[in-house]
Amino acid sequence: MKRKLIVSIILFTLALGAFAGDFAFPSLYLLSNGYFDANESFIIATQFDFSLAFRSQTNLATEIVLSFYTNSLEDYFLAEQTPLTVTNNPDDLANSLGILNAQNFAGIKRIAITIPQIFVPGISASFFSGHYDALGSKTVVKKAGTYKALLPYITDRVYMPLGINNTGLRWYEGIHPVFGTGLKLSYTGKSFETSAYIYQDSWIGNGYYSSDIRFMVFSPHVSLDVFGGISFPQGPWGLYRMGLFFNYNTGDIAEITAQIGVPYWMSGTALTMDMFYFMLEPRVNFGAGYLTLAIFFHPGYFAQQETHESGMLDFKAALALGSLEKGGLQSGIEALLRLNPNVASNQFSMAVSPFISMNQAKTQWQIKLSMAILPIQASWYTMFSPSVMVQILE
Repeated sequence: MKRKLIVSIILFTLALGAFAGDFAFPSLYLLSNGYFDANESFIIATQFDFSLAFRSQTNLATEIVLSFYTNSLEDYFLAEQTPLTVTNNPDDLANSLGILNAQNFAGIKRIAITIPQIFVPGISASFFSGHYDALGSKTVVKKAGTYKALLPYITDRVYMPLGINNTGLRWYEGIHPVFGTGLKLSYTGKSFETSAYIYQDSWIGNGYYSSDIRFMVFSPHVSLDVFGGISFPQGPWGLYRMGLFFNYNTGDIAEITAQIGVPYWMSGTALTMDMFYFMLEPRVNFGAGYLTLAIFFHPGYFAQQETHESGMLDFKAALALGSLEKGGLQSGIEALLRLNPNVASNQFSMAVSPFISMNQAKTQWQIKLSMAILPIQASWYTMFSPSVMVQILE
């Protein structure tokens, strides 16, 4: 049933696209991890995230994005071979289908209809529903044309495959991801953009609303994304957030990236350190490769919900040789150290990973062998965890 539904949606959209629009692949992300489970059996789990966009450019710019996501393709395929279980527990049916539980998603990710010009050039208005913009994010670097997909930031999915609190439901996409149904009004200049949002906030629920103001500057050397917002009715005087993403790029020598903000502050409560989001990542290019250092302080709240990662600290150091320009090859080694005060034991973890990265047109590959240094493994061979990542960017 689910296959017929998905195929029908895709075929219907293809038929429309043949006459009125274009198709694009906004993203394809595949990450296969190999690891040893508690019984020391070697398991392969493949995370898959695919989006297909239909866009029509007429007097109205229409975008419909369909998405399929699963934390484990292997479990998804296994569920297809499992007979349906019908009991008094409604979750049994969802689990046996394998697509209705929290670890899988197939359906509409976003619908957006934009009037490209209102009265004067540069002013546009959009109606949207679904996962829309990420505020205080690397989007501004992409607009500047200086984003390098295979040189990921410490907050990117490749370092936290299962997302926030390993739930596979949310990832650190910007400081505040806009999710809901509402309106966006923008003015775009040659190297800047300012936007205002008003929407029913799906992170909180129906009947709760959010409003955000955003200002972006994008140039070959400086990228800045600043925002502030409020959600209501929440607390005595609303629920507030603010933050910025900043990138300074010298071009050939070095760059520095910072994300600083407060994703969640309820009025009437104290503003504490665990509410802050902080990421700092300087990178030095030395001709033959690059060296990068990074730190990420996890916030206690993100996307209007508790993260259960309050006070967690991540450190990264990476050294790579080679160039990914024009189909190049790059190899290197990286070290990741995590301090997690939210667990009773093994608060420190560390992994060292040699890797090889390749860039072919818009397809990026990365092959990595992660070696767990801390905590010490019971059997020496269980410290190894190979992975293969493939991503296609629009």
